[in-house]
Amino acid sequence: MFKYFLLVSVSFLSLGVTDVYSKGTRASLETTAQWEAYCTRKIQQHRGQTKQNFYAALLSAFENDGEFLPPSSARDKESEARKPIREKYDQQTVAHILSETQTTNSPPVITDVYELATAYRHSDQGRVKGLAWRMFDAILKNPTAEPTLKARAHLGKSKIYGRFFLEEKSIKEVKKGLIYDFPQLHVWLGNTWLALRKTEDGVSYLKMALSLSQHNSDYSYYRLKALIGLGNARDGDQKPHYRAALELAVESGNKELQAQALIGLGNARDGAHTYREALTIAEEIRNKDLQAQALIGLGNARDGNDKEYYRAALTIAKEIRNKDLQAQALIGLGNARDGAHNYREALTIAEEIRNKDLQAQALIGLGNAREGAHNYREAL
Repeated sequence: MFKYFLLVSVSFLSLGVTDVYSKGTRASLETTAQWEAYCTRKIQQHRGQTKQNFYAALLSAFENDGEFLPPSSARDKESEARKPIREKYDQQTVAHILSETQTTNSPPVITDVYELATAYRHSDQGRVKGLAWRMFDAILKNPTAEPTLKARAHLGKSKIYGRFFLEEKSIKEVKKGLIYDFPQLHVWLGNTWLALRKTEDGVSYLKMALSLSQHNSDYSYYRLKALIGLGNARDGDQKPHYRAALELAVESGNKELQAQALIGLGNARDGAHTYREALTIAEEIRNKDLQAQALIGLGNARDGNDKEYYRAALTIAKEIRNKDLQAQALIGLGNARDGAHNYREALTIAEEIRNKDLQAQALIGLGNAREGAHNYREAL
């Protein structure tokens, strides 16, 4: 099996690392809806095969097509951050370390493969994600790889499945890694279940993450993320979770998570000052995503000129191409009586990104704006 894996991998690498990652001519997959339709077609084309061959054939199809994923500010940021890692390795080096991954007992080599796989995973090109999947798989086949690295490799494969809209397979892949008791996987599962409206399951996994990270200072980051997740889940009184997270974030010097915890406190109605503090930190660390979130919070809190906050958030959201925040800011402008057109724009975006919550909010807004009673029925 691994022999076949190596043949495919090295053959794939013969394209050249530079060519594999080159942008080329961007395909027409500019929206999440288009990308999902493309993935669905690919999945259906290979459904007739056995389960064992299905995923290999599907990945091969993505590798050969070279289609690009829709624009994503988060992926662009991560991809740029990992550019030095990709440029560190030429074709021959990558082929060599990949071929050694199953048998090597050298932690640095295995770590190199993991870092490179993670760098490729953040590419916007489908076939490069296929290469990343093979690298993660090679790590899992190595009996000497560190348990935490194997857990992360499971998560890496899971995220690739998720990007191809194989949600069930994505969750199953993470569950395979739970045997390593690495809290990052529990945090991911917890937040995933919360997003799927399975609050009880989400809270359960986040509490497991808290338990696993309680006495291990190396896991304090995941404890912090679990606390923020529990706050977002509205598990009892939200404020203690966010305050505990804020305390840990200040102690560790993590400015990004400080801002997240402060925004959480603002959402829990702990005062508009928390949004202002979050905005100051977000501007300090130049995190535009958090800046937009804090501005939307200030608009929702009616702290000053709410329209100006929403407009500033919308400008930033467009700049970083965050469709979710664009829709939120537009709904805020609609609520601030800046015109029903804001709700219509928000609805278009929410439908494009498949966000049912935002679709419902936009429809309710249109109903409130007397745009037709049918909007209420659609929201229901």
